[in-house]
Amino acid sequence: MITAGLEIRSAKQRDAEQLWKLIVSTFSVYEDQFVPSVLSKGKGDLVARCNSWSIGLVGGEIVAAVQHEVEQDIYTFSYLAVRSDMRRLGYGTQLYRYVEDCSRSKGRQIILVAVRRAIESNVKFVESLGFHFIGPFGSSGRHDIYGNEIGSAA
Repeated sequence: MITAGLEIRSAKQRDAEQLWKLIVSTFSVYEDQFVPSVLSKGKGDLVARCNSWSIGLVGGEIVAAVQHEVEQDIYTFSYLAVRSDMRRLGYGTQLYRYVEDCSRSKGRQIILVAVRRAIESNVKFVESLGFHFIGPFGSSGRHDIYGNEIGSAA
């Protein structure tokens, strides 16, 4: 799928190194506040679960990525990342719309995401996509669950 210069496709094992570099550059900025779970899981987890990631490419280079999958019969997405110099160009939104299409193709009409409440820009982003607050997530008190009812394909 290509939209506005962004080619979106499923990640492959050969993408793992470039994908990991994007993840590290995106999430390491938070390490002075907390250890992002995607970094604590490590590169090995990303490589092992590469098939649950989709990537956005510009000129053959990975500039955006997201993990999405069915978990316990619910469609979820997490770790949406866009290279810092490519933000605010709509790539994150385009990648999320791809996630919606994947969710519909698997017969799911609701998508959930856990968002760290201290990162207000992430909360605003998911709300701009139509997500609504559902409630706290986990026992740490740091994340909230947001849901979006996307409906079936037209």
